Amino acid sequence: MADTFDSNDVLSALGGTSKTTIYKIELDKLSEAFIAPLKQGTVTLSTDLIASNVVAITVNGSVMAPVTFGTDHATTMAAVVTALKLLPTVATASYALDVITITPVDQRSGAILTNCKVTAGSSQPTVTTATVANRIFQGMPVKFDTAGNLVPAAAGDSPTVIFGNAYQTQNPEHGQIEITVIMKAHLTVIGQASGAVVAGPVKYDGWDTTTNRAKYSQSSVTYANIAGWALGTAADTVEVKVALVN
Repeated sequence: MADTFDSNDVLSALGGTSKTTIYKIELDKLSEAFIAPLKQGTVTLSTDLIASNVVAITVNGSVMAPVTFGTDHATTMAAVVTALKLLPTVATASYALDVITITPVDQRSGAILTNCKVTAGSSQPTVTTATVANRIFQGMPVKFDTAGNLVPAAAGDSPTVIFGNAYQTQNPEHGQIEITVIMKAHLTVIGQASGAVVAGPVKYDGWDTTTNRAKYSQSSVTYANIAGWALGTAADTVEVKVALVN
């Protein structure tokens, strides 16, 4: 009778038993690189700017040209951001409402904000500065901030805003500003904004038979109705890239 092969006999001859463990790795997840700010500084005003106010900010020793109030608060804040971007010490700057966010060129020192004040006018908002470390580590859950940048998710954030996990650790010494994210999505499509859309969670809002595109809205997105995440900003009816959830 022919001999039969028994793997256990081989293992016994080698003096051991099988301890092989095989881990399945899911390879169908999408990955994409996103801009991730490093160390940042914030300049927060206690109230909106008013007529004749003058804004002064110094970033890492570079003095911004003073900005005088013009037209309205939003216009003036935009002018401040423009003036900040002219400084050699500033990589990027943006604002939302009464908060100015500054990413410095020098990531080793971070944002050193001095002489930040508002003068002139019949009254002046008080100014508060702070430094924010947004460094991302491998495996960290991530989300978009209000400017569409990639930032670490906070404990307690809704699963709807967390759209994936960082693939690698961010290296601030090299000024690394792009991070690859393994997304929770399985497909990206070019959709159509239904109402203004910023980077973040969206729900399906019907099909446009004229453009033959799916419409996506950010109105009242919940865990039950989330369709995916807009990967950029778009005005109403404008095309927007969307990563669709499984």
